Amino acid sequence: MSLFFFSLSFLLGIAAGRPLIATGLLGCAASPHFWLTPLCLLPLAALLRWRLRRNIPIPPMQWPISAGFEPPIRTPPWPLLLCLVLGFAAGILRYAAAPFDRCWTPADLAYYNLPASQRYNRSAPSSVVIGWINNYPTPGEGFQTLIVAAKTVQIGEACHPASGQVHAIVESGEHYWYGQPVQVTGRMFDRASSQGIALDNALARRNIFSVFTYPEVELLPGPVQGNPLLRMIYAVRDRGVAAINRALPEPYAALANGMIFGVESGIPRALQEQFNATGASHVIVISGANVALITGVLMGLAVRLLGARRALWPTLAGIATYAVLVGGDAAVIRASIMGGLVVIAATLNRRSMALVSLGVACSAMIMANPLALWDIGLQLSSMATAGLAILQPVYGRVAGRFLQRMGLAPTHTLSTTGGARRWITPFPSPSSGRSLRMGWR
Repeated sequence: MSLFFFSLSFLLGIAAGRPLIATGLLGCAASPHFWLTPLCLLPLAALLRWRLRRNIPIPPMQWPISAGFEPPIRTPPWPLLLCLVLGFAAGILRYAAAPFDRCWTPADLAYYNLPASQRYNRSAPSSVVIGWINNYPTPGEGFQTLIVAAKTVQIGEACHPASGQVHAIVESGEHYWYGQPVQVTGRMFDRASSQGIALDNALARRNIFSVFTYPEVELLPGPVQGNPLLRMIYAVRDRGVAAINRALPEPYAALANGMIFGVESGIPRALQEQFNATGASHVIVISGANVALITGVLMGLAVRLLGARRALWPTLAGIATYAVLVGGDAAVIRASIMGGLVVIAATLNRRSMALVSLGVACSAMIMANPLALWDIGLQLSSMATAGLAILQPVYGRVAGRFLQRMGLAPTHTLSTTGGARRWITPFPSPSSGRSLRMGWR
């Protein structure tokens, strides 16, 4: 559980970094990798624990070694406290390296944003951004959203090389593809000029700090940009969506696309409101249940075809591919990482703990993007998973006692023979009246 507590301290450090930045106690980080310094000091905690264990005498045996028990050694909490302090400091520095409001340089696209006060000023200067489409465009009701990864930005007659992403809302007439080179012309504003604080923070969590509203988009000649693997996955997604649209009428096609591929933009608003009113909107959203089902199917097929040891990497690759295929939301990524940890534990014949896997998954995501901590989808799915992991044993015991009293489950008796605890469960045997199955605990 030490790993779980370290992950929790790191997440608390991320949360504490935001008010420290907002109040001016912390400025822009000198280096985006400075937060790794506390993590490099973690071996000191392991060394301290080893030194403390050497100086502590082993207490007399309380349980027989033949029963599988190890002599307990009580060590002071200083190594764990050191880990928690280092994790908390690393979280603060990680948020300072990539906060919601950053210090821009001329090499950043957001440096050339117009202030939100000029959103409706027709005399404001236009910007020309040249780059490529960096998302899977999904048409909505009369519009579609493009995420353009910029290479250069032109303000007036001056052209500047700049890196960053811009959120562009365009009409849904043209069909765009991931990786297409484009030129976007219009007034580029700070993300704070978009529709509401929730959308502003959602854009920031995706490292988008510039916004276009109905700009002019021109396709440019040249090679397709982006990741070739993503292009292939998005092509499969596009063909799957097209196949469902040909096979089913509306709104069933849009509903199936949302449930299978995570493409929810085509679902009519009235139908979405009906799902929300009946509390059944979770049926449409890709969740951990989908990832668990895919993980089980992939693991079963890979073990049967390749063997237990060779099934690890194909299964992990399949989980990652599915996460990207359905859109890669924060909740899906969290569930995919936890599924991968379960697969690794099963391959190594190790026990997987839900809380530890949850802490590792959330910490890994927030290390990559600290702003993901404020993703409401990640928060709700993580809290639901933690609740299941904590309350499931309690509910299991209550349900077991209820079934025993109703005579629907075998009774369990506790035996302390030889100083060790044993659960003795009677099960009927085909050959004899009864047989005993015993397990050490």
